[in-house]
Amino acid sequence: MNPRFLPAILLVALATAQQRPYAGPASGSYQKLRPEQKKLVQAWLAEYGRITGNKVDVSTYESLTLSTRTTFDAVTHALLNTPLTAADGTSLGKALDLVEMVESAHGQLPGSRGDHQFRLYVKLKKNALNKLYASREFKRTGDNTIYHLGYPINFRQEGGTPSIQISVTRTGRRADIDVDYRSSSGPKALVNGHLTAANSDIRAGKNPAVHARRWSGFEEWWRDFLGLFAAHAETVSVALNIQVPDRPRVKASAPLEEAVHDYLQSWLVDGKPEQAFAYLSIVSYACLAEFQTGESIDSNLANLRILEQMRKAAHAYGKVTSLEEVVEGAPLYAPGARPMQHPHGKLFSLEQLADDDARALDCRVRFKTDLAEELPSVSHKFNDKYASITRLRKESGGPTYLTQVWSKEEGYWKVVSWHLEHPFQRAAAPAIAPRPNAAASRAKEFRAEPELIQATEDFFATWLQKRDFAKAAGYFAPEASGCSEIRDAGAPAAFLSGIVAMLPRQGGAELVAPDEHSHPHLQEVPHRGAQMFLLARVSDELAAMSECGAGQVSRSATAGRPAFRTGRFQTIARLKAASGLGSAINLQWSKRDGHWQITAANIVTH
Repeated sequence: MNPRFLPAILLVALATAQQRPYAGPASGSYQKLRPEQKKLVQAWLAEYGRITGNKVDVSTYESLTLSTRTTFDAVTHALLNTPLTAADGTSLGKALDLVEMVESAHGQLPGSRGDHQFRLYVKLKKNALNKLYASREFKRTGDNTIYHLGYPINFRQEGGTPSIQISVTRTGRRADIDVDYRSSSGPKALVNGHLTAANSDIRAGKNPAVHARRWSGFEEWWRDFLGLFAAHAETVSVALNIQVPDRPRVKASAPLEEAVHDYLQSWLVDGKPEQAFAYLSIVSYACLAEFQTGESIDSNLANLRILEQMRKAAHAYGKVTSLEEVVEGAPLYAPGARPMQHPHGKLFSLEQLADDDARALDCRVRFKTDLAEELPSVSHKFNDKYASITRLRKESGGPTYLTQVWSKEEGYWKVVSWHLEHPFQRAAAPAIAPRPNAAASRAKEFRAEPELIQATEDFFATWLQKRDFAKAAGYFAPEASGCSEIRDAGAPAAFLSGIVAMLPRQGGAELVAPDEHSHPHLQEVPHRGAQMFLLARVSDELAAMSECGAGQVSRSATAGRPAFRTGRFQTIARLKAASGLGSAINLQWSKRDGHWQITAANIVTH
C-alpha cells in the first residue's frame, strides 16, 4: 500500500478520509504539540507502519486536513489538562492517561451527523473505565440511546461548558471522545448549535476562547493558515484513490438484501473494500479474532486491521466481473430461524434470528471477551436481527462460509458480528440449540394502550400546532417541575413556549421528526404519529436514568434483562430549527390517577 494512503486509513472508523496534499505553509502543527501529544502521534504512525509494512514519518501527520489536526490538538490538550482525582482527593493521573492509542481522528465531514465529526476514536487502557467511575471530574449519565450508537456508556465532565464527553463501548476498550463548547442544558440547546458539528470544532466562533477559559496554554496555531484554506473546500485529493465513507450507501429503510448485495459487490467486484467497511459497526470489531492471525479485540487499530484483511481477500480473487464468480448462496439456517425469500438467493441466504440466537453469534460472547459492563440480557424474541450466509469460492481448497449478523444502527444496515466456516456445525460454531416449539415462543408485538397514544398525539398537536402552552402544560405531572430544563424556565408552560419561540412558524408535523435509536431496553411502539415522534416502552432501569435529578448511574444498570414493571414510556423527537435539525427532546410518560402524564423532560444532546 502506498504511504500516501495513510491519511485516509487513519480515518477508517466510519469517516470520509478528506485531505489536501501536503503543502509547506500549513505545516508545523506537529511541532506545536506537547510531548505527551507527540507520543500519541508517534505511536499512531508506528502502529500503522507495522500493520501495512509502510515506512512513515511526521510529515504524514502534517498532510492530514486542518480540521483533523486541530481536532486532535484540542481534544488531547483538554485531556492533558484535566486532572483526575478520587473522592478522597487522591490523584488518578490525567484524563489523557486513559488513552492507550488514538485509532482515528475525525475532522470536518460535510453531510455527516454532528456526533461523527470533530472527535477522536481511541483505544482505552484496561483500567480506564474504573478511573472514570472513581473520579470526581466525570459523571456517568444515562446510556446513549440516540447518539454515539455502539458507545452506550456515557461520561460527561462536571463543571459546565466547555466539557469533555467520553462515550465507551461495552468492552471498555474503545471510546468516542469530543469536547462540547456549547451548553447542552435548557431549551436553548435545541437550536443553539450544540447538536451541530460546530459544537465540537475548536475553530468555530468563540470556541478557542471558551477552550482557554478551562484549559490554559492552548495555541491557535492555525490562524495564519485560515485564509489559505478558506478559499478551497477540503476534499479528497485527486491523487488519493482510497476513501472510507462516513455512512454506507444503503439505508435501513431499504430491504436488507440491498445492503448485503452492496457490501459484497463493493468488496469483491468493485474492488472497494473501503466502501464495504462502512457497513461494519464498532460492535463487530471483536470479530477480528475470526481471522485467526493472532489478533483480538485488544489489538491496536482494530479498524485498520479489519480493512487490511478485507483488502487482502479482495486482492486474492483478482479481477472479478460479477458476484456469481466468487460467491454462491448457502441455505444454512439456525434452528428456529425464519428463512427469508429475496431476489439474490443465488448469492446469499437471509434469515431472521431470535435475539438470543443473534447473541450466540456475537463475537464478544463467542470469544469470551472480558467486558467492562455486561451485555443486556435478551430473550427468544424476533426483533431486528438477521443473518446473511454466503459461500466464498476459492481458487484452491474448499469454500469458506461467511455468516454476518445484521441490525439497524443510526438509520443504516450494519454488520454487528460475523463468523467464518460453517456457522452452525463443528466444535467452534456458536451454540444455537434446536427449539422444537420455536414458533410458539415468538413474542407478539407489544402495543400500547390507545389512551397513551391519544394523549401523546394530543399533546404534540396542542403544543406545536395550536401553540396553547397553558393547556399543553397540563400534561405535565408535578414531579416534572424538578427537571433542570423546566426548573430553569420557571414552569412547564414557559419551557414549552421558550422552545417554540426559537423555531420557525410551521405546522407541528413539519416541526417534529423521528430519530434513530438503538438500545435493548428501548422498545418502539407502533402508532399513527410515527412520522412525527418515536413512542417507546422503556425499562425500569432506563426510565430511572431519565427521572428528574437522577444521580450517578451504577455499573450494573441496563445490564440485565429489561423489566417493565412500572409501565413507563417515552416520546422522542427532534425539532427542526432554521438551520436544520436541532437536538432531541425526550418526554417520559407515566400513568397518574388514571391519566397519562409527562413525569420527566430531557433535552438529548450528543
